[in-house]
Amino acid sequence: MLQERPRQRGALRGVGARRQLVEEDDIAAVVEVLKSDYLTTGPAVERFERRLAEAVGAAESVACVNGTAALYMAARALSLGRNHTVIVPAITFLATASAPHLLGARVVFSDVDPKTGLMRATDLEEALSRAPNGVAEAVFPVHYAGQSCDMAAIAAVARGRTVLAPQLQAGIAGEIRLRAVDERPVLSERERQTLELVAEGLTAPEIGRRLCLATPTVKTHLHHVYDKLGVAERAAAVAEAMRRGLLE
Repeated sequence: MLQERPRQRGALRGVGARRQLVEEDDIAAVVEVLKSDYLTTGPAVERFERRLAEAVGAAESVACVNGTAALYMAARALSLGRNHTVIVPAITFLATASAPHLLGARVVFSDVDPKTGLMRATDLEEALSRAPNGVAEAVFPVHYAGQSCDMAAIAAVARGRTVLAPQLQAGIAGEIRLRAVDERPVLSERERQTLELVAEGLTAPEIGRRLCLATPTVKTHLHHVYDKLGVAERAAAVAEAMRRGLLE
């Protein structure tokens, strides 16, 4: 018979890994699907695929069951396989590395920023130095904990240091648009939400309560927004975001 271990004195209880934000429109959307004739396919999925393609400027998109499947499909689309090398950040879910590994590719892990957990351009350069001949067939950056990698800097390092697979050269490259530095920066959903609440005049603790985030996390999002907009304080961030069309 199994016996429960005695609880250690002072042991932490009820510490969750994350806090989610589920609003009424999210619940309504799920209920709508549950009441429809389709649970796993159908018009809701088709709408999602169409709107996602429009949002990222692609000709089409394909929804799949989870992120692991999506990464595997992406690796297959890039024709990754034996004798290929993929750079993956050390802080990520297992599937980021297992997807190309299942196809026979070699995975080289890069270091990350100890403060954000994100791959930096310097981390990519160091990882490439450990790859065969100093090149790789693909780089899998990971946007982590609501934060976005500096894709422009990573792309600048990757150019000339990665070898595009034949299928990518044939057609997929036409769907990839690397934005210039002076174009709109890419804000994560949390960064955008934080910026909108800053524009409403809320303080960091108030934003944290609204978004179910700790105050230090809110401040981290704000600093990422400042860096991407090239400003140093809240009012300037709001003004610059409005000038660039990131806020109405």
